[in-house]
Amino acid sequence: MTQHHADTSKITGESHRAIFVVAAMPPPVHGQSVMNLIVADSIRNYSPNNLTISNIAPSSSNILVYHLSRISRVTIASLRILFSPRRRISVYSVYESGFGFLYNLLILISARVRMADVFIHHHTSEHCKRHSKRFAVVNWMAGVHAKHIVLSDQMKSDLQDTYGTNLLIRVVNNGSCLSGIPKIDPNHKIFDGSISLGHLSNLTPEKGVADVLSIFSELRSRGCPVRLELAGPTADPSIEKAIAEFSALGDNYFRYWGPVFGERKADFLSKVDIFLFPSRYKYEAQPLVLLESMAYGAFCIAYEAGYIPELLSSTGFLACNREEIIDFLSSSALTPTYLIGESGRAIASSLQFRTEGRRQLELLIEDICNKAQGG
Repeated sequence: MTQHHADTSKITGESHRAIFVVAAMPPPVHGQSVMNLIVADSIRNYSPNNLTISNIAPSSSNILVYHLSRISRVTIASLRILFSPRRRISVYSVYESGFGFLYNLLILISARVRMADVFIHHHTSEHCKRHSKRFAVVNWMAGVHAKHIVLSDQMKSDLQDTYGTNLLIRVVNNGSCLSGIPKIDPNHKIFDGSISLGHLSNLTPEKGVADVLSIFSELRSRGCPVRLELAGPTADPSIEKAIAEFSALGDNYFRYWGPVFGERKADFLSKVDIFLFPSRYKYEAQPLVLLESMAYGAFCIAYEAGYIPELLSSTGFLACNREEIIDFLSSSALTPTYLIGESGRAIASSLQFRTEGRRQLELLIEDICNKAQGG
């Protein structure tokens, strides 16, 4: 699925202001980095001569190199803002969870010194649902005129309830990352009398892979006609061992795809009837992979983490634990006819999110670019 760039053709005129995008770009590829790239490319389409992109993604997973590379990249980005020759400046960045908020502060100090217009994109949920002293400091440093970008209406409501209704907030859902809805016939989703389960993520226990493997194993022990398509990177030895053991079942029952991108990712998603996402990740917000799975007609089953309930408000199944998922999947009500109907609803829902997200993204880019015209 290719990326969507906002249509900024209606925004005209040459800017007298510098626009700085300070954010992690792919690789690695995940929802946040994809959105960062789309925002940067959309601004570039409008004003290429005024845009400076500072990629602050770490250059290594090694803990020492990780932080040294990030510190150096954030410092360089901050100095670029501080010493920009332009009088007017706009800065777009992303709120960093955990101790990453220190990087936010370094960027914001430079932005405030230069009296820049600040745009902060929120891709994590924990600080929205519960008061965070770290974000409170970032919010204070950003100033009362900073614009905050969130992923859903409930996320906006939570942020205002937690930190004050005076926050300036714009909603841009992750459907804006979908370039289009593939032409899927829901009737093709059921094949050979079996159901194809799927899971794609960073394969860690907190993101749900352990529960997925447990659910698959239990369903097989109950005689349910299921197979599992599994994809994503993993560095956990226990998960690697479990994958190796399940691989002995053969491709007719279990297939591990490894990391998937581009056409290979599309091929993976096209083979999934039911997408499992039992994530307990504390920062979970609005997983792009759920929207992508829905676009391919998958019936999505997930835990009620972050703002997933808003994604699955009109389709899919929300659960609190693995037992609820197992009972649901082994139910006699889960017929091919039922899944075909749900597949159609999933596609329609993803289309709605995409249409709304594209409109929201265009308004955001227009906001950034209109400010950059000197307003």
